[in-house]
Amino acid sequence: YPDLYKAGIAIAAVAHFRAVLKHERDRWNRASYVYWHALLNREDFDTIEPHIDPLVRAAELKQPIYIMHGERDDIVHPTEAKRMVEALKQTNPHVESKSFLNASHSYWPYEARVVQLNEIGSFLRRYLSAQDVASAAGGP
Repeated sequence: YPDLYKAGIAIAAVAHFRAVLKHERDRWNRASYVYWHALLNREDFDTIEPHIDPLVRAAELKQPIYIMHGERDDIVHPTEAKRMVEALKQTNPHVESKSFLNASHSYWPYEARVVQLNEIGSFLRRYLSAQDVASAAGGP
């Protein structure tokens, strides 16, 4: 939806549904894997995959995209971010990425969070106009 989304930021995001289950790194987080197994085991998954899988649709994404991922992510393996960045860069010149060594899926040390938020602000200032920001905030 390029008319709706001017830019995108993905943090600790899944790139390819089939790859998620190859890296079951944290045994305590079984609920995540129950979800992914249920999705992949749907009878119609082969039919719906081309419509919902980010990696499969990477070539369609032309808007600026910033991908951030923690190297200690115990839910979505960091290779997901790397795989998506590689795929996007083949057809999109506006792809940025940053890896955070001490961040996990949901825990980001204070210093990493400060960097992350500053990077997000800088990225959005480069790609969104003041009118885009006002419109998203519900302003005139």
